[in-house]
Order: sequence, then structure tokens, then C-alpha cells
Amino acid sequence: MSKGIYKRWGHGPRFKDITGKRFGTLLVVEYSRSDPKEGIYWKCQCDCGSIVEKLAGRLRCGRTTTCGDRERHAPKNNQSKQLEYSCWKAMINRCTNPACSNYFLYGGRGIKVCDAWLTDFWKFKEDVGNRPDKTYSLDRKNVNGNYEPDNVKWATPIEQGNNRRVQPKRLNFSEYQNRASMTAIYPAKGEFLGLVYCSLGLVGEAGEIAGKVKKLYRDTQGEVSAESRKEIGKEVGDCVWYLSQLCAELDIDFSHIALENLEKLKSRSERGVLKGSGDNR
Repeated sequence: MSKGIYKRWGHGPRFKDITGKRFGTLLVVEYSRSDPKEGIYWKCQCDCGSIVEKLAGRLRCGRTTTCGDRERHAPKNNQSKQLEYSCWKAMINRCTNPACSNYFLYGGRGIKVCDAWLTDFWKFKEDVGNRPDKTYSLDRKNVNGNYEPDNVKWATPIEQGNNRRVQPKRLNFSEYQNRASMTAIYPAKGEFLGLVYCSLGLVGEAGEIAGKVKKLYRDTQGEVSAESRKEIGKEVGDCVWYLSQLCAELDIDFSHIALENLEKLKSRSERGVLKGSGDNR
């Protein structure tokens, strides 16, 4: 765990320090207070200038992204009627709002909007120019670069398609579980000893990961190379296989387990009890 990520104020519990983090139009300035029932409150400065107090859980899950003053955030000078406005808003949302469905492809991997554009639509339009028509969309010349003047242009659907980052193949947990079961050949499958076999296999593969990480610490002082990342990834894949088979032995849908876990963590985040002990907190 990185140093400085978790802090303690007074005699209260330790929790994640989000000072300096941005959530939509809100920049977290400092810790405010802790409520035993609701959770941790942070003082935030909105792009409109307002200073407000917001719950950490609501910020992190994307439920709170502005100060809440609708009048201050109402579109000015008819900017919402501009052809470029929706593209500007979508750009900021996917780069700053963790609740956005494709945030993981943008803000989640470090793609940012330059400061000049983050709060000023007219500056954005001045730098990028007029959108030719509604078929054009915002495109980054370097797909791994930020949204900034030298890296953005209006592009046709064909140009966008030719400039897409190669995406890895994706599949859901249920599909993985079904396909993994086709390769499941081990003693007492479908019986209690089959459950034991999968449990021991999972522990063994987790040990393989720990062993490889230990050697990185010993031999390279923690420097993770592309090759070592690939090798550890293979062991992680084996862990996933055994997890899916454990679910199969228990007659549980692997995707249901994943979704149930996310809901549990979301609830803890909203209640400010991510730190602590006990699975039912």
C-alpha cells in the first residue's frame, strides 16, 4: 500500500485521503468532518466558485458531481445550443466522472482534459473550431494522449474508426464460466471432493503469484518488467479459472457473485465503512 494514501484526523478512523481529486466539477480541497451514521464529509470547491461539503461515498460512486446549485450551472450565453456543446460535455464526463459507462477507457486510464477547456466551453470552441455538422465527432490524433489543442480535431465516422485504439477481446463472467467448464477435468467433479480440489488449486495458484512477487522484490527491488507482468498475469488467469470452477461446484453463477460483490462494496462506500473488519459491516 502506498504511503500517504490513508490518513487519520484526530482520534477517528483511518480512511482514504482524496484531497486533490476531481469528481465532475468538484475539486476536493480538504477533510471536513466524520458522521458515524453517514460517513466522511469532504470540503470541495466547485468550478463555479462555490465551496460545499460532500459525502466521500457519493463522490466516489459518481452520484455527486456538482455543487448542486442549478442556477450557477445553467448554460450561459446559449452555449448549450452550440453544435459543439454536447461533444464538450461528453468529453469532460468520460474523463472526470467514474460513474460514466466508458470512464475506464478515458479517465480510468489517465486521459485528461486540459485545464483551459475543463471549465470554459468557449475556449474549447475557439481552439478546436466549428464542428462541420452532427456527423463529425471529437477525435484525438494520439489515442493515448490528452484532450488538448494540439491533439484534437473534428473527424468523420470513417476517420474515427481508422484511429481507434485496438481493444482487447472481452467476455462476461457467465460466458467465461461456461467455456472454462469445458476444460474442467479433475477427480470427483460435482461432489464434495471436487470442491476441495478446486479450493486447493486456488490456494496453490495464489501461492504462485506470491512467489513471483517475492522474487521481484528480491531480484529487482520491485521493478516490474513487461515479461514479469505477463508471467504474473498467467497465474492470475489460473486463479480466475479455479474461482469459476468453485462457483460451478457450488452451483452459483460466477457473474452473480461478481455483481453481488460490487453491490456490497458500493454500499460500504456510501456508508463510509470500507475500512474495518467483518464481512457484514
